[in-house]
Amino acid sequence: MTAEFEKAFPLLTERLGRDSLKLLLESARIVECPDGAVITRDGQPVDTLYLILDGVLSVAVEQDGRSLRLGRFGKGKWIGEVSLFSGTPIASSTVTAEGPVRLLALRHADFETLRKDH
Repeated sequence: MTAEFEKAFPLLTERLGRDSLKLLLESARIVECPDGAVITRDGQPVDTLYLILDGVLSVAVEQDGRSLRLGRFGKGKWIGEVSLFSGTPIASSTVTAEGPVRLLALRHADFETLRKDH
């Protein structure tokens, strides 16, 4: 798992250092999503930060039954940070898998524990 993370997030790996990376990986879990899986839904509760290890996610905002695609994110990017850092546990976009996706999922509570303790 460490090698896979290092390949997807080389700069973050360097900045974290070995000990902090180990703690992060121990606190997170791998999530594999099939094509079309909805990871977060605009306006719905969210409590997890997702780091993309492999695959592509489509990001869109929704309003009044319409959807506006904002872009795509792939390996080395993350989603769920807006709700984490804003303190508002509501997704600001709908994120959907475009093909199979492999994610590292870190619950906001676990991130906060790591931040406080380390």
